[in-house]
Amino acid sequence: MQITDGYLGMSVYADIYYLSRLVGEEFELQLGKMLSKASKLGRDQQSYLNNKSVQWDRADVSDLPRMDFSSEERQKFALVRGDLLVCEGGEVGRTAIWQDELPVCYFQKAIHRLRPLTGYIPAL
Repeated sequence: MQITDGYLGMSVYADIYYLSRLVGEEFELQLGKMLSKASKLGRDQQSYLNNKSVQWDRADVSDLPRMDFSSEERQKFALVRGDLLVCEGGEVGRTAIWQDELPVCYFQKAIHRLRPLTGYIPAL
């Protein structure tokens, strides 16, 4: 039985106390770039993760597709070590933590990126 004190805060489950928080309080959330005909033909083609690339506990970078990313989009959709990647389709919720498998990589709309706002250590 779960008893919650208010909307968020202290919760009890099987005599174990824990704090609950909203995801947005701990992470910056970003949905990836939408694929389009224009992005497939653009001049600045970059590798990106798609739904197929995000596997349980790892990113498969062996055969990545490419699309155009503007300078602004490169800043917005760049991956950095420790980003939590969550699939929206296929096996919904499949996750991996980006470990700098490539020096530069971006992500597509089928993936949600959760980037820690503070000193969160994903290895714990």
